[in-house]
Amino acid sequence: MIIREACIGSFEMACIAEQNGADRLEVCERLDIGGVTPSLEMLIMTRQKIKIPLVAIIRPRGGDFIYTPSEFDGMLKRIERCKVLSYNGIAVGTLTRHGEIDKSYMKAVMEATEGMEVTFHMAFDACKDMFESMDFLKEIGVKRILTKGGKLSAFKNIDQIRTLNLASKDEIIIMPGGGVTKDNYLELIEKTGVFEVHGTKIV
Repeated sequence: MIIREACIGSFEMACIAEQNGADRLEVCERLDIGGVTPSLEMLIMTRQKIKIPLVAIIRPRGGDFIYTPSEFDGMLKRIERCKVLSYNGIAVGTLTRHGEIDKSYMKAVMEATEGMEVTFHMAFDACKDMFESMDFLKEIGVKRILTKGGKLSAFKNIDQIRTLNLASKDEIIIMPGGGVTKDNYLELIEKTGVFEVHGTKIV
């Protein structure tokens, strides 16, 4: 079964994506900088009105994915609010200055999200070793990885996405995004073997 996750940046976009047949929504604001944590008002309104599964991005700002303790504390608080609002999952990514996953932060995320699905978002594409990083994410119970497979778009990294998908061994979902639309996602699925896809124009 193919899952199309629509990345939305407003309540209006959420309504349109649901009407157009999206299977799941990633709820963000500020898509112009790659998406940041939505306001509490948007989280509440979207959860009240949208019936399909919802994933909230937990990203306090644009830029890199290296967070201070105070930024991370705010992220944990917003995760707790998403849990109270019955969001199905969150999308998050934390890195060190050495291009590795911040393991202590991600372990804290997994504790905070008990009962929710966790997507490791496109911070993954900045990891120095994608395969070592994927193994760690498997170990701690992350559900899926959102990735372009590298720089530029998913279609520039077909071989890498296919290899990641094979290496996942069905223990973690590889979900390509970045230039994936309603007009080309079937081609991407055929070439890589994935079954979940992500984009702002996926429906």
